[in-house]
Amino acid sequence: MRFFAALSLLCFFTLGLAVAQAPGDYDGQWTSDQSGDSGKFHCSLKKAGDSWDSSAYFVYQGEKIIGTAKSTKVDGSKLEMVFEYEIGGMTLHSVMTGEWTGNTLEGKYASKSSDETSVDTGTWKVTRPE
Repeated sequence: MRFFAALSLLCFFTLGLAVAQAPGDYDGQWTSDQSGDSGKFHCSLKKAGDSWDSSAYFVYQGEKIIGTAKSTKVDGSKLEMVFEYEIGGMTLHSVMTGEWTGNTLEGKYASKSSDETSVDTGTWKVTRPE
């Protein structure tokens, strides 16, 4: 549970695009620093004028956890997403920061409980099909 709280991907992360910011669907993995747990991570990014929207989910112990996007910021090749989700009866949020390299986004996440207690940290990497 700690693993995805941090991953929660979603959600979510600081996203950076080196060549061009690429909206679309991204699939990959997250991995917890504390427990070593890992699983599928999916995020979708959409550009609306000058702003960005995101959605994400991750799989934790076989369960699909859907995050609610609280913010999505893009600055050049960097991305930051904040997601809120519920896992094990707890409401958690994850801040995901990352950077684009081509069609790949890669970064770190930090998950906290509603009282800001650290729950998990880890890494994530997703790729958008060409």
